[in-house]
Amino acid sequence: MEDVTFNEAAAWCKGTVAAGDSQAMLGGISIDTRKISPDETYVAIVGERLDGHDFIGAACEKGASKFIVEPERVADKSFYAGSTVLEVEDTTRALGDIARGYRDRFDIPYIGVTGSCGKTSTRNMVWSVLSQKLITHKNSGNFNNHIGLPLTMFELSSRHQAAVLEMGMSGFGEIEYLASIVRPSIAVITNVGYSHIENLGSKENIMKAKLEITSYFDETCTLIVNGDDEHLKRLMPEGYKLIKFGFEPGNDIACTGVSEQGKNLEFHVNWNGNEEKFTIPSKGMHNVYNAMAAMAVGVECGLSLDEIRCGLLQFENEKMRLDIVEKSFIIVNDAYNANPDSMKAAIDFLAGYEGKRKIAVLADMLEMGEFSREGHEIVGEYAAGRVDLLVSVGGAAAYISSRARECGLANALHFDDRQSAMEYLDGVVKPGDVVLVKGSRSMKMEEIANHLQEGSI
Repeated sequence: MEDVTFNEAAAWCKGTVAAGDSQAMLGGISIDTRKISPDETYVAIVGERLDGHDFIGAACEKGASKFIVEPERVADKSFYAGSTVLEVEDTTRALGDIARGYRDRFDIPYIGVTGSCGKTSTRNMVWSVLSQKLITHKNSGNFNNHIGLPLTMFELSSRHQAAVLEMGMSGFGEIEYLASIVRPSIAVITNVGYSHIENLGSKENIMKAKLEITSYFDETCTLIVNGDDEHLKRLMPEGYKLIKFGFEPGNDIACTGVSEQGKNLEFHVNWNGNEEKFTIPSKGMHNVYNAMAAMAVGVECGLSLDEIRCGLLQFENEKMRLDIVEKSFIIVNDAYNANPDSMKAAIDFLAGYEGKRKIAVLADMLEMGEFSREGHEIVGEYAAGRVDLLVSVGGAAAYISSRARECGLANALHFDDRQSAMEYLDGVVKPGDVVLVKGSRSMKMEEIANHLQEGSI
């Protein structure tokens, strides 16, 4: 983090420097006393389960002497002596306010990425493309919410020439809040699916929530969307530039063909009347969509097509996102998270992978609310004609296997827990098989993937 005084931070978040030197530098922001360094400022975030004010003593023990706190939550203010303390009404809101002010230090293109699925892979692909020409910053891991995104902003420095920032949400107003901090000039919406339908009630409402990313757009801004998506394809420009990508011919960037080249995918797009060829070092049609989004961002940021090609070739995805483990059989570890749309994309990936039997090990998809049964049955029906063996794990996942059986897949079994599923898989997985492992994050399906990887087959 570059120099920001407590006075500046106080002005940004409407706080008061109640102790110490108002010209002291923040020196970096930390919300975790386990990782804080003495030169950083500790922000006492109030969470659902923990109150950061209870850990001020631990921060002091680590040498911290700069704090942002809610004064009414501080029972013992003895640490004020010898410290610089900024008092605010709400520490979480102050974190965002300071990030918003800090953002204005850097006159660079900010790219926001959201969507029901594929946003992390798209963010990483955009970063890979832009990094061919621009020193580009991005979120680490899943730092894409009202706390993680501000922390990401504080990592910006004057050396950066662009920033690509993933934005997550679970309800109305959340993307708008993140957009108020970042104020992106370019935004990508990967798709509109079932994620968080429990809170929003319909895919139409999910689209409205995603479109909050344009809340601070003007005529100089660009929205890039999946033009094949049933909801996004209906969008029309509203005071900003709109670019649509996809496989359907009417898109601005239209994929005209895809072929496998070993572990790579080669694809052609019709772009401004010209046929162009690109290659990505990964499989799965969903990654072609991600690549087209990254290509559009690259052009908007002034990159040449050759620079974009190089960036796509250097793309690397994160762990547990269609990770391939090669043994005598293949493990496709996609255990990071799941919703009906990403499940279908992963099943397509499995179905297209060269191998003997295609085995899908699928767990519960959470945050589906009243749509839970319908969402799981959609996945079961989709899997029925595409896999040879389906193993569902958990509670609601039973609807996946039951629907798959109804649709003609006899080899569809359900297990209530991971251990039972692992014991079954130990006896059925054979050399040459391809095994997909996927479920919501809290289902810990990576334990099954790791078990298969460590097995003797």
